[in-house]
Amino acid sequence: MREKGRAEPATAYVRVDDPWPGTCLRCQQRVQPRLHDVMQGQGACLHCAPNTPLTTQQAWERAIAYRFRPHDPQAFKNTNSPWPGTCLNCHGPVNPSLGNLYRGQGACNSRTCKVTGFKDSEPGLVYLLQRTSDRAMAKVGICEDAARNTRLQVHVRNGWEVVYTRSFRVGLHARLVEGAVKRLWFDERGWKNGRARGERWSDGYTETVLLDDAERGAPWTVVTSLALWTDVLGEVERLGFDLDEQRLEAAVN
Repeated sequence: MREKGRAEPATAYVRVDDPWPGTCLRCQQRVQPRLHDVMQGQGACLHCAPNTPLTTQQAWERAIAYRFRPHDPQAFKNTNSPWPGTCLNCHGPVNPSLGNLYRGQGACNSRTCKVTGFKDSEPGLVYLLQRTSDRAMAKVGICEDAARNTRLQVHVRNGWEVVYTRSFRVGLHARLVEGAVKRLWFDERGWKNGRARGERWSDGYTETVLLDDAERGAPWTVVTSLALWTDVLGEVERLGFDLDEQRLEAAVN
């Protein structure tokens, strides 16, 4: 289900023809696909299907999730029409369609993004950033774990400080950890991210957490980067990736 449907199951597997509740790893929406349908090539998520009608707000949120910011939110026509915007990685001009992004094409063809693109089968990195200007906040994210990757340098240029990182031999592990942490913070605990706080836009605003937020109430009014990173490591352990990574390292050595 993870590999073919890009969905994280929320319950134990029962039967191939039974709906399997989980969360879409693209849009974080709740889904109930059947494994049989996914193995036959059907998408696991109705929200992400390339021909699903979208409101302007839904289209905007999907564009941000695919790492590009449209110039004009109202210019969205449908998922098969090009939508001019700016790449959130290299800040270059792009003109992708949401349908092509769903099918696996990248939003940006620049040389920078081609060499820094994240691949589930290649080594990946989970990171935690902190920004102390204005309202102090932190942000979780992922990138390719390779010397050629410039994602973290871009964040540093935008005013972020790299506080913690965790490498994975399998990029999919990093992606699933990031999704689990976001569900923990924003679904289970009900914290507000940048979008929910009404921020117009900032790099990765759906992944940001205020370090001091009275609305969260005790015991989460004030959190530290260390506490947030402890959440990340807790999800790594809960998902069993520590053992998986140890096995992979032993196999290589």
